[in-house]
Amino acid sequence: MDEGCEAVRISVQKHSIDELVEWISSLPMESEVPTNFSYSNSGYILLGKIIETVSGSTYADFLEREIFGPAGMKDSSLESSSILSNRASGYEMTAERELRNASYIDMSNAYSAGGIVSTARDLHMLNCALDEGKLLSGDMTVKLFSWDGQQPYRYGWNRTSIRANRTMAFHHGGINGYTASYLKLLDQEIAVIVLSNVSTMLTSTLAGVIVNALGEDSLL
Repeated sequence: MDEGCEAVRISVQKHSIDELVEWISSLPMESEVPTNFSYSNSGYILLGKIIETVSGSTYADFLEREIFGPAGMKDSSLESSSILSNRASGYEMTAERELRNASYIDMSNAYSAGGIVSTARDLHMLNCALDEGKLLSGDMTVKLFSWDGQQPYRYGWNRTSIRANRTMAFHHGGINGYTASYLKLLDQEIAVIVLSNVSTMLTSTLAGVIVNALGEDSLL
């Protein structure tokens, strides 16, 4: 069985964080450390395990105590088997432009690489908390969003230079049935947050249109 088929097989079964780490450690290295950078969900799974080990808390408890609570994000949580009222079902668009239910994934496999349930309002609260220094010290916030023009991805954010050398931090993401984009125009104190419950509708495209409407260059 090749790695792609194995990943699909694993994604539909429930796994603990330790089982995920064990599976990741069994995979071959893409390159020698530290010769190359490569974004991967596996890296975020490992980061979640590191957070649990260092903090002595579960990842879910850590998020609530250190981020959701201080930021006032009342409708955000790590995905679980609990029933959530007003939850948006996830869909996919077929080649014939028909909606269908999203392909199944057991969300225990997303974990710290995309297992958070949230809303646009709560992400606005997160943005405000970052700007107001509720989550990090001033020095740490500066470090979080600083960019020397070299490696554009660090601390969980992509960075790019847009019109008049203005810097934007952003991240796009997606999982079965859902896509999301969070763009932060750093020198304008503007954030663009777009969520979709259709995984084939790229929120990055709509987010780019909104930024263009604000007078910035296209990000696409």
